[in-house]
Amino acid sequence: MFAADLVRAIEPSVELSLEFITSSSYGNRTVSSGSIRIDTSPDWSPAGKNVLIVEDIIDSGRTLDSIVEVVSERGARSTRTIALLDKNRAPRPATRPDYIGFEIPDVFVVGYGLDFDGRFRHLPDVHELQGIDR
Repeated sequence: MFAADLVRAIEPSVELSLEFITSSSYGNRTVSSGSIRIDTSPDWSPAGKNVLIVEDIIDSGRTLDSIVEVVSERGARSTRTIALLDKNRAPRPATRPDYIGFEIPDVFVVGYGLDFDGRFRHLPDVHELQGIDR
């Protein structure tokens, strides 16, 4: 949802294209497994392009690091990053987004495209998920 809203806010004269990279490290838990799976279209090439990586939430920062690495390895001219949410936690991730929408406490959130085990993604706002064992 964040990416769609962001694209609609970009000046219409700016030429852009979208490519979706899926990643996950949570599965059906509220804490990261530490193992990051990244999937891209096999024929996607950012070579020579200016790339903006749009991330929904920064927790440990490992997912963002992994995606930046994949995009760089595929020859992007430049790479910038934006995250809707950045968890205010210690230690801070080594890779910081170039742009951040909101900083939030270290809580598990759902809604506005964020899910827990495939649920709650459809909620129109971001909500803290409570009552789930971490």
